[in-house]
Amino acid sequence: ANMYPMIPVPIIEQHWHLESKILWAELTVEVTNLGTATASDIYIIAGYDAGDGKIWNTERSEPFDLAAGYQAKITLNLPLPPSDIHTRVVVQIGMDEYSISTSYSEWFDT
Repeated sequence: ANMYPMIPVPIIEQHWHLESKILWAELTVEVTNLGTATASDIYIIAGYDAGDGKIWNTERSEPFDLAAGYQAKITLNLPLPPSDIHTRVVVQIGMDEYSISTSYSEWFDT
């Protein structure tokens, strides 16, 4: 029989909603650590898909730690995207300068 070590790791899940305001959009992100280790210095980056791997009007949260089994709610105010474009909202959770979780809205026109 082979023996394999059980190494604790964070497993990050995200859910979010966007509420349109007059001059910006309020993004509320619920981040949950479903893993067995603390996620250290994670952060949220959000904005609008500009194509070619780029994001317009990017906002970034302050880094935070999230213990295993816990949830955090972070709010970011996103400036509105440029007019007359086809885009979508992009929300990424980052750790150590890598994206560990990414989600997208449906495409929309501004």
